[in-house]
Amino acid sequence: MREVLTTRVTAPFRLPDTIEPRHYAIEIEPDLEASTFQGRVSIQLHVAKPTQYIVLHAVGLNINKARVEPEGGIISHPAVHYNPDQETAYFKLDRKLHAGSQAILFLQYDGKMAQVGNMGGLTPTPYQFPDGTAKMGFETMFEPTMARTVFPCFDEPALKAQFSVSLVVPSSLTCLSNMDIVSEKFVTSAAVNVKKRVSFDISPKMSTYLVVMVAGYFKMIETNKFRVPVRIWAALDKNIGNAQYALDVAVATMEAHERNFGLKYPLPKLDLVAIPGHQGGMEHWGCVTYQEHGLLLPENPSEYDKILVVSLMTHELAHQWFGNIVTMKFWDSLWLNEAFAEWAALHTVSELLPNYNAWAAFVAMSPDVPRAGGFQTAMELDANIGSHPIQDPNISAGSAFDSITYLKGCSVIRMMAETLGVDVFLQGIRLYLGRYEYSNATTKQLWDALSEVSGRNVADIMTSWTQNVGFPLLTVNELRPTGEIVVTQHRFLQNGDIEADTAPYPVLIRMREPDSVTTHLMAGESTKIAVNPFKYKLNANTGGFYRVAYPLSRIHKFQVQFAGDYLSIEDKIGIVADLGAIVATGSAMRNLNLADFLNFLFRIKDHVDNLYVWSEVLGQLQKVQAAFMFEGNEVLGVLKTARHRLVAHLIDRGLLTFKSTDSTEETLLKALLFSQLKDHAEVQKRAKKAWENLLSGDKNALNPNVRGRIFETVVYMDDTDETWNQLKSIALKGSYIHSGDPSAPLEAFQSLGVSPQPELIERALDLITPSKSSVESVTLAKRTTPFVLNWSARLKVLRALQTHPNGAIAGWNWLRKNWDSLRRARQGQIGGYDFIEYALGGLATSAQLSEVECFFADKKDSSFEMLLTQAIDKIRARARFVEADREALLQWARQGGFDVND
Repeated sequence: MREVLTTRVTAPFRLPDTIEPRHYAIEIEPDLEASTFQGRVSIQLHVAKPTQYIVLHAVGLNINKARVEPEGGIISHPAVHYNPDQETAYFKLDRKLHAGSQAILFLQYDGKMAQVGNMGGLTPTPYQFPDGTAKMGFETMFEPTMARTVFPCFDEPALKAQFSVSLVVPSSLTCLSNMDIVSEKFVTSAAVNVKKRVSFDISPKMSTYLVVMVAGYFKMIETNKFRVPVRIWAALDKNIGNAQYALDVAVATMEAHERNFGLKYPLPKLDLVAIPGHQGGMEHWGCVTYQEHGLLLPENPSEYDKILVVSLMTHELAHQWFGNIVTMKFWDSLWLNEAFAEWAALHTVSELLPNYNAWAAFVAMSPDVPRAGGFQTAMELDANIGSHPIQDPNISAGSAFDSITYLKGCSVIRMMAETLGVDVFLQGIRLYLGRYEYSNATTKQLWDALSEVSGRNVADIMTSWTQNVGFPLLTVNELRPTGEIVVTQHRFLQNGDIEADTAPYPVLIRMREPDSVTTHLMAGESTKIAVNPFKYKLNANTGGFYRVAYPLSRIHKFQVQFAGDYLSIEDKIGIVADLGAIVATGSAMRNLNLADFLNFLFRIKDHVDNLYVWSEVLGQLQKVQAAFMFEGNEVLGVLKTARHRLVAHLIDRGLLTFKSTDSTEETLLKALLFSQLKDHAEVQKRAKKAWENLLSGDKNALNPNVRGRIFETVVYMDDTDETWNQLKSIALKGSYIHSGDPSAPLEAFQSLGVSPQPELIERALDLITPSKSSVESVTLAKRTTPFVLNWSARLKVLRALQTHPNGAIAGWNWLRKNWDSLRRARQGQIGGYDFIEYALGGLATSAQLSEVECFFADKKDSSFEMLLTQAIDKIRARARFVEADREALLQWARQGGFDVND
């Protein structure tokens, strides 16, 4: 019987420092029919301080046997007590354990598996066979704090140990874990239920969140081109040949990472596993798990598909060093894992895909390229009053997995690498990894290593960027007689407020001069810099994490300079992004409004000739559209006409027609136009023709680079439910398309949220509601659909609904109606409350803001408070922007002769 202890026995979120694990021997035996499991664990303990208690993590586990074997002492069978608030179990011993002694804790227990489609704990996974039948396997996902739901453990990153894993499973399952199999033996003789015990070799010292257990129905492809075997595993109904591209990328990535990081990958093998229903990737040491389309290319892949494989591979394999070999001490320093893996991924993508400018894509607002747009995403979130520092001692483990940790962290690392020089930076990284190998490290220890190799005090420059929230806006005033500029700084906020800075950021201003780049340290609130009055730009290559406000006269000069080669691609992106962000504040302190910004875009349009700057330009217009979405047909007509006229010359140049000779960047630019112009007559004509050809039986009718955009365009155009039902059939049955393509059904599913028809909106919402979804019951029980309906797929539909007024309002109503069931379904998951961001993401008016604040007035909860604050601040900022610039926009249109029906 579970005895529950209500008194707190540990400090919030942390275990006492009396006991340290040295080795776990874990055996898990799941019942895949009942979705339960039996477990046994033997933990070798080191007693760091005298104690009469053993306290460790356990959630949802019924511990029915416990035995403690102290070194040289008497074996005891203590009672187990639980503290649900702290997610712990503890045992009071008859006698104290002495410091420096050893002990063994043996526990036998049972637990419940997670729901299919959730990511966390021990999760059933449906595997479909080529004959259409299906059976269940399972996988584990323990990051950040879900290992405690599968075995009692010391579930903190710094409490590393070695692991020996055994799985008792039906004999037909293939089992994988961090290490190689050392034995595989039958344990039952009943012919109808033959089981085997699969035991794996002992692991290196590692954190609990990196332990992995996978059992499924797989086939495999392997290469020995790397020092150790590299294998990709995929479900039996998949074409394993489609993993060859990912396998080649994996080898190239591992070679690049070893070269860059100066440490050999230490494990005897590397398994990469494509798991049905998995979301993203997870860096388990030696056995990395992926979403299926992260490893398996379709027969006719898009550029997006290929970049996704490379970007996901480089990130997850970077973790084999950042996180696995050297780990942060606790979750408040998660950025040491995730931001470095993100930076290393982009650095390596640049090596592996020379025809794709990964860093320009990172700097630009790039909604249609994998792992792109990170810099602007981070800046947008960090300009929100609900942001937090990169290194936040108050943040919960689950809340740390956000754009600040990943993308602001990566941006700050990029800023540091450019300041020190990439070669010097990598020298410091090699020193850091070598010094703390198989251990845990802190941000200060990273700064120390970088200081040691660079001869500079890195902590003095960088500490403010990781420990403080927000970033500065640098305002430039030109002193014309002297040829100097005065630069002042204050925190930039998207709602237009000016916040007094108690500790200004130390800003290393990299200044683009006519023929060089110079560096100036801005240590206080203002500084004076001598410049060339004809050509200068702060933040060369947009490498610094700050925005810049220039005088109008300088902005006019930039319009001319877009035509030459003085400004880099990243410079141009940064200028557009900074102007757009400043305008969107609606602040009375800004020196230009939306009309000025649109004029600027029209004056530079003929000088913008590459994917990345156009991504930023069209992304800015998309943000304006979202803010003004509820302002009626006249305003929306102006914005539509402006967008169409801005890209008219690109369409005239044939940039809606794909050619076999197109480069990666040309293909992505054409795909970008399709994505932003579903209301354009020419795009609609092409989409309709391709769609009709598909329905007529031509499975190759849709170019994979724009297939999802064609789905969205045809359902956007259609006033009936016929097209919607056909798309649903593609999504849930794989109709009309090539079988085995994992991307097309997901794209069709997402497009179901694009229709503005109220009845179809409700049907789309029914499909993603956990308590109502008929798709869910089919997908999860029988696995008869082309994909597992996981949470990521649901959010894609919810995001699509936010692109039109009817959908945004319906999404908000859906959240209110299903609040309790959504909370239950997502409790304990990484990003568990991300549905708040998505469901509120389209709202933009003061009235809607009041509704949201009223609904949540009595629902205060630290688990979603930060996300809610961010969502509310975003709505408030949009409403302020619209109030400030609505009339200016209409006046601008009248002066330009825009016909709202054009």
